[in-house]
Amino acid sequence: MVKHVDTAMIMAAGKGTRMMPLTADRPKPLIEVGGVALIDHVLDHLREAGVGKIVANVHYLAEQIEQHLAASAADLDVRISDERALLRDTGGGLVHALPLISDDPFICVNAD
Repeated sequence: MVKHVDTAMIMAAGKGTRMMPLTADRPKPLIEVGGVALIDHVLDHLREAGVGKIVANVHYLAEQIEQHLAASAADLDVRISDERALLRDTGGGLVHALPLISDDPFICVNAD
């Protein structure tokens, strides 16, 4: 039997340095492709998969990600794993967020 996965970790804390100058004033997950922010494409796929709880890590321009999720993911249970003080990269970011993730298994996706 396949267990339904209700929780997803969205890796959204990176600096987006390779995307400069697009990321000079916004984090990479908020860059638009086809008029839609990259993170919204991810959220749409997670909704289609039946995911109801999102944990997103934040670092660079974190407030923008938080505000965007408050507006675009109000239908989901969103938790923020705050990495403002220290960017932990992928593995460290996941370990740091584990206290916010109660489900096993869970999905881990990049915001882009």
